[in-house]
Amino acid sequence: MFRYINILLVIFVGSQVKVYGDEYNITDVTETGFVETFIHKCCPLNQSITRRMRCQESASYNFTGFKVYDDDLNVISETLDDVILEPGKLQDEHFKDLAIDVSFLGANIYLMHNGVLKIEFPNTYNGFYTIEKDNFCVDNAVNYYRRPATLHKYYAILPDPPESPPFNPILFCSANGTTVFFLLLVLIIYAMLPELHNSCGMIVIMFVVGLLGTYLTLTILALAFWAAKSCMIMTSVIYYFSLSSYFWLTVMSFDIWWTFRRFVKVRPPRQGSETAKYVLYGLYAGVIPLLMTVGLVIVNNMNLKHLPWFITPHVPDHGCFLEGGSKFVYLVLPMMILSFWNWVFYVLAAFKERRLSRRTAVMDTAAAGSLQAQHTHKMRFTVYVKLSVVMTLYWLIEVISFKYPAIKAWYIDQVYAGIIGFLIFLILVCKSHIFKMLRNRYGSKKTSVHHIGPLSKIESDNTVKSQQDPATLQL
Repeated sequence: MFRYINILLVIFVGSQVKVYGDEYNITDVTETGFVETFIHKCCPLNQSITRRMRCQESASYNFTGFKVYDDDLNVISETLDDVILEPGKLQDEHFKDLAIDVSFLGANIYLMHNGVLKIEFPNTYNGFYTIEKDNFCVDNAVNYYRRPATLHKYYAILPDPPESPPFNPILFCSANGTTVFFLLLVLIIYAMLPELHNSCGMIVIMFVVGLLGTYLTLTILALAFWAAKSCMIMTSVIYYFSLSSYFWLTVMSFDIWWTFRRFVKVRPPRQGSETAKYVLYGLYAGVIPLLMTVGLVIVNNMNLKHLPWFITPHVPDHGCFLEGGSKFVYLVLPMMILSFWNWVFYVLAAFKERRLSRRTAVMDTAAAGSLQAQHTHKMRFTVYVKLSVVMTLYWLIEVISFKYPAIKAWYIDQVYAGIIGFLIFLILVCKSHIFKMLRNRYGSKKTSVHHIGPLSKIESDNTVKSQQDPATLQL
């Protein structure tokens, strides 16, 4: 009795679902304008798929549960019953070997009206994959749990992922270790010279501390495998120090612009204003990166699949640090914005400096500072610009390697990571007045006596000038 009922059911469903064998019409336009196109059915007619990609007889032939979407990813009235089904895709051994059940990927699956399959991995950069007709099949699945709902399955061959940058731990640690060495050397030399502990020198020191923390933590991260929680902690440390270094670069550009602006407007510095200004700089370059780091951790731990367009960090799912599109959005993009404002302030400062150089009458006033002070600030401006060029090149390489992976710019990135510390060492330390300070403070008695006259006069003059404007000491 039940056998005859099943036969009648098959005949009825077969009359409703369009199924074609080797010969079929690819497209047909209905009265509503919907384009009918063929879709591969995984199993032969009257069969459903099992968990191990096998087919067996089943009484479930209803395909109305498969939703069809338009180009805007809106559900349309047509269903899979309006699409031509070509059964037996799993009989293709090549397809069967490569296809996977995309239902378990945690992705949003869209069967498009034109016959292609779109897979959206929510909260990722470029999270859409388009699967052509010959690379996927659909079918009902045998419900082992005997639930009333029909299980719908999509098996597809996913496209190859983009090529990942090769990782050589020896090269990576050697390059970062070289930069750490030179940055540490800069900090030691600046710590040995109290003359450089003015507000300008402290800004440079904090910038170097940010870079040192970044490269040191990256080196430690590459030396071992880390648990998920440890990965998030290390990522937070690297993220904070990286952003902090770029925020201090912005402080440099703003500070030099503000200094030239004060000279042009003939405004003398207020007593204690340098200390207050440095405190404000510290709050800006220290607190804002901290808040961004806290936000990164919070977003990383949130389930935002209901907002698939919102990109999340995916640490440690995609790696023990920001990777790919997440790195671009959360790290490289803020660097680009900060670098843009750096150069805006440098251009404004250059106009102010040019205007100041033409006002020779103002240069002799106390408010405008001495000629020596103005010369020192011009030298400081040059140092800041050089540092910004070095750091701008870094994020430019990051952008190129991300946007154009075929160029394989990650090799340049690894090499540049090894020389960036040396470049900063050349800019900040390898200068004649730094060597004179070191020789004067730590040289032999004979050397000290030989230089005591002129150096004492210079230090005495600088002491008087620094009382008027503490930012006039050279870096």
